[in-house]
Amino acid sequence: MKKTIITLVLSFSLILGIMIADYMVNNNFVMANTEKVKVTEIKKYISALGVCHEQNKREIKIDMPFVVEDIYANVGDYIKKGQKIATLNKEILKSKLEYQSVTVSSVNNNSLIAKINNYNTEILSPISGMVTKINVTKGSEINPSVPVMVVSDLENMVIKSSVKEDDIKDIYVGQKVIISGNSFVGDVEGEVIKIYPLVEKSNTLNGENFVTVDVVAKNYDNIRPQTNLNLEFEDFTKKNAVIIPFDSVMFDEDKPYVYINNMGYAAKRYVKLGEEYDIDVEILGGVNEGDNLILNPKFLKIKEGDKLLNTNEV
Repeated sequence: MKKTIITLVLSFSLILGIMIADYMVNNNFVMANTEKVKVTEIKKYISALGVCHEQNKREIKIDMPFVVEDIYANVGDYIKKGQKIATLNKEILKSKLEYQSVTVSSVNNNSLIAKINNYNTEILSPISGMVTKINVTKGSEINPSVPVMVVSDLENMVIKSSVKEDDIKDIYVGQKVIISGNSFVGDVEGEVIKIYPLVEKSNTLNGENFVTVDVVAKNYDNIRPQTNLNLEFEDFTKKNAVIIPFDSVMFDEDKPYVYINNMGYAAKRYVKLGEEYDIDVEILGGVNEGDNLILNPKFLKIKEGDKLLNTNEV
């Protein structure tokens, strides 16, 4: 068995040596790298950027400068509608107003005191959701112009996407969208639910105009409000497409062609080009599945009928 292997290796080496020697002496061979032509499924996507927003967000405001007595939630907590999230101390403000009423005889203060008496000291959440912001601390005085807390319904969010005006013709309601972002790993599937009728003019010089498109995700486990996202709108899917490296294509003026290794000889084939995909291009005609495509022919100074030494087999 060992002798047989040694004999085969020596025979192959001898044949290869003869072929290379013949190439070097007679210049009869062109050394070429080839790749089998394959058919595959291709998908085309339209890229856009988006930001996630809550569809239902409540800013809880108190219109009186009460003191916060206690807080029963933290940022990130999930709370239910009607759940107690804070209590207020209204007696401090009431005492101040009563003192002013005695010293100044303020009628307005008396009406404020009556309003305070009717105030509920418990703050209840108006919706179920997550506490996304707290602007007060225990013992602090409330600023009536600033929300005490913000509660967001994170199960009902929408992604506002800006699609280029030139691409909007290929966007439709119900279209599949692949969502990704730097803040989480993997992809999330989504769907277009609304396309806005107005074009938003770009504020930058030579900038492109955009149309707002609303997208909903199948789940928001890793997506948070105000997250910046990358969206890929699925334009079309094509099965049994012939895709080859664009570097394999050469041109006779405007006519594209490739070289095929046909039984050890270079065969020139004119082709019809389709969609371009990064470094690849679709071929609509001229080559078939299984053909041995010669790669990077422009560097080989190859011509029709040249005898080939396939470097894949060396």
